[in-house]
Amino acid sequence: MDITRRDFLITLARHYYEEDLSQQEIADRYSISRSNVSKMLKACKEEKIVEIRIQAPSSQALQFKARLEETFNIDHAIIAPSAGDTEATKTEAARAGAAYLCSLLEDSMKIGISWGTTLYRLVQEVTPPDVKNIEVIQLHGGFGAKNPEIDGHELAGMLARKLKGSYRVMQAPAIVQNHELRDLLLKEPNIAETIALAGSVHIALMGIGSNLPEISSMVRAGYLTEAESAELLEKGAVGVMCGLHFDKKGKLLSSPINDRHIGLPPEALLAIPKRFGVAVGSKKIQPILAALTGGLINILVTDEQTAMGILYHHETDN
Repeated sequence: MDITRRDFLITLARHYYEEDLSQQEIADRYSISRSNVSKMLKACKEEKIVEIRIQAPSSQALQFKARLEETFNIDHAIIAPSAGDTEATKTEAARAGAAYLCSLLEDSMKIGISWGTTLYRLVQEVTPPDVKNIEVIQLHGGFGAKNPEIDGHELAGMLARKLKGSYRVMQAPAIVQNHELRDLLLKEPNIAETIALAGSVHIALMGIGSNLPEISSMVRAGYLTEAESAELLEKGAVGVMCGLHFDKKGKLLSSPINDRHIGLPPEALLAIPKRFGVAVGSKKIQPILAALTGGLINILVTDEQTAMGILYHHETDN
């Protein structure tokens, strides 16, 4: 009976919220009273069958958006509300970023994807638009994340399934032991073809990481020790994106770890028309600011408090 009742509630909710039938029209269709329809629609909200979200950004978010776009000459800034904790804020930013991504999609587009926890949530929040022949391509090799769902190959597959498209992954680790091995792997036909395909994407979805040892995704994935991450930080590597480390001006470091990277080369990455950078939180302020300063991204997805910090540090540093 519970299943039957829930199915009926879902049917009523679709009539009211998707088909725009009035409560009286629904009542007439099922020979029940209008007051019963009202009670059942209320139950739909209480039982989370229907969730109503107000998408309008705050006036503060609109101010931050305008200032970020003007200051860094980027195409678009998506500024989500800052929630009570980092995890909830990630969800808010992911939801806003997914909505903007879906507004850009057209038939036969190619989407490149990196890795990360906020990016994983963005993919989860995608509501598929009516588009065809979407292809999703991993932008770099895998990081062997402890949670495989946030790694690039899993995200590529998840997004492709949501969009009823196809996907291509890079059959290699993101970082190898030395540059000689990297050069050999780059000659492998499958890897070379995937990198060439990644260079033709219309949109790149990328997480922005920090080299602070306590939050470094590279440390969590086992590619760096905490001491190595701290050493990179001391040498000026404030952030990492697609496995490539960069300084506070957004310039890639001349570093052995960058020489062992398997993925889309920097010049090809910068040629992608729409480059999303997705990150939230106070510890991501410096990496995001660097990515904006260096033109590594031209679309930013973050939250209000992080946006405020980015603008504050930019103004105090200049």
